[in-house]
Amino acid sequence: MMLRAHRVLQKHLLHDHTIGTVREIHVRSLSPHSINPEAPLHWRQRRDLSGLNVLDLGILYEMLARYLGHARSVAAQTRVWTSQRFDPETGQMRIADVPETVHLFAEMESGALAVWHLSSVAAFSGSPRVEIYGSEGTFVLDLPRQKVLGARLENEELDEVPVPPELEYGWRVERDFIEAIREGKPIELTTFEEGVRYMAFTEAVHVSALTGRRITI
Repeated sequence: MMLRAHRVLQKHLLHDHTIGTVREIHVRSLSPHSINPEAPLHWRQRRDLSGLNVLDLGILYEMLARYLGHARSVAAQTRVWTSQRFDPETGQMRIADVPETVHLFAEMESGALAVWHLSSVAAFSGSPRVEIYGSEGTFVLDLPRQKVLGARLENEELDEVPVPPELEYGWRVERDFIEAIREGKPIELTTFEEGVRYMAFTEAVHVSALTGRRITI
């Protein structure tokens, strides 16, 4: 769905200007995956293995930055609710230091404002979604249901945006990576330089939450 959403964003936001100037971006990705404190430690809950990325922060920012631009600054607050979990590999308790809740506010280079809420301790939280509000309409990505919704101001409600066959594109991240190495195929979506910018955002979220300060990227 992520890559499918990429192509639709590209067509409707960059070329057709369906919703006008983007003003607000709301990102919501909530789940109950870590709500049980007795559940064993997962490698994604260890910063030494997963790095600074938190929950869906990296993959969602990569998707949004590609077509909505990068963030200029960020202010974040995070929380780990279960700080120790049983590690099946060692048979002992181990520190879990990757946040289970992330709230952040970002100002985009375009001037748009973005609000993010990510959580792995939210039961009955509904579908992860991205809402994009423009001067002339709204665009919504319902990620797990693989639906793209949109409406202009003259419409009465959101309607599903059809995805033309030429914009369909399945998950190929690992395949593209391997083919780039083995066969020298060109990178189509994310260059090394863009990847560095994604990591700069991820690090800024971490530093902001750690220091309690707004971080300029």
